[in-house]
Amino acid sequence: MVGVCLLVLLAVSRHESADRQAQARPPSPASLTPGTLVSYLAIIEQHRPGETDEALAAIARWTRSDVERAAAGLPGRLAALGATSGRASVRRFAYMAVLLHTDAARAMAPAGTVAEAVAQLEIAESRLAITRQDPESDQFARTWYLLAGGFLTGATQLGGESLLERAVKRFPDSADLLLASGALQEVLAGEEVQRISPRSASQVDAAPRRTRGDRLNRAADFFRRALALDPTITEARVRLGHVLLEQGRADQARTELERAVAAAAGGEGANRFECYISQLFLGRLHQRGRSVEAWKCYEAALAIEPEAQTPRLALSQLLHAQGDRDGTARLLEPVAPADGSALEGPPDPWIEYRLGTGRLSLLRQELMAILERVEGGDPGAGRAGTATRR
Repeated sequence: MVGVCLLVLLAVSRHESADRQAQARPPSPASLTPGTLVSYLAIIEQHRPGETDEALAAIARWTRSDVERAAAGLPGRLAALGATSGRASVRRFAYMAVLLHTDAARAMAPAGTVAEAVAQLEIAESRLAITRQDPESDQFARTWYLLAGGFLTGATQLGGESLLERAVKRFPDSADLLLASGALQEVLAGEEVQRISPRSASQVDAAPRRTRGDRLNRAADFFRRALALDPTITEARVRLGHVLLEQGRADQARTELERAVAAAAGGEGANRFECYISQLFLGRLHQRGRSVEAWKCYEAALAIEPEAQTPRLALSQLLHAQGDRDGTARLLEPVAPADGSALEGPPDPWIEYRLGTGRLSLLRQELMAILERVEGGDPGAGRAGTATRR
């Protein structure tokens, strides 16, 4: 009889233990109800930033109204969280929410759902406001704006203008954000972007249509403001030289580009990327009547990046203009094999310059580092230097 009772007690104990374990396990994101605060909190907590997981797939199925309905209860929940666990817990939640929606935008853009990606980034931006009065969160916000702006520049080009305008308004003394804003205007001034019809542009972003000349003027202004705050930002000087060249101000462009070459090549902090791009622009400037100087610049660029296509193409144009077809063929052979075989190796840095997305992985790493410091209770979280310089 005693044995039977023990077996019954053991079975009940095991059943209760299984119930407790089931209750302790978080629910599957796919089983959560869209639009409820409890579900939203669970998705944020279960998402692993930077990864494509079930939580990310779940939030991607929510509509924007679902997210807004769920977020209606956030103020009260966050006030309670701050009262019981401190401001660091609120910052952690905000960072996790921002990274969730940023990852959702990243996952949506390749599928061609640009409008949905922009909406996700707008939601992410709204979550930054949770810690807006916390100075230690400023670094996270600035870094996120740089990441989101660079991402949109590569994904939609027109999608990032309003976002970066808000970023500069919030952080007017951030040289890095001024540089990013100028770089975006530089891209938007491109002839290929200017050819986009107003109707197709409005499908991506409600930003006003501006002329090429207006874009170039805005870009130059942003770069000058960045350099006034921090004269060591050589990339801003390179880009200013390019904009001046596009405006037909050859003498001013030459001054800025030569200063950029000297700065980028000097000392132990030599920057291959900035040296390479500056030499390309100088070559293009000299190509208008100074073929010898242009040749030297393109050769210098090729010496920096021997596998790059752009300087070879530029040099081949100079040879072709001189009637040297054999020399042109020999020069192009490494980047255009006669047998039609595919090229291998790193991409031309010029592509990175055009898209402005070369530093995104570094920015993402910095956001993760700030989150990890908050989770570790580091009171200096959010004070690290921004990983935006090459």
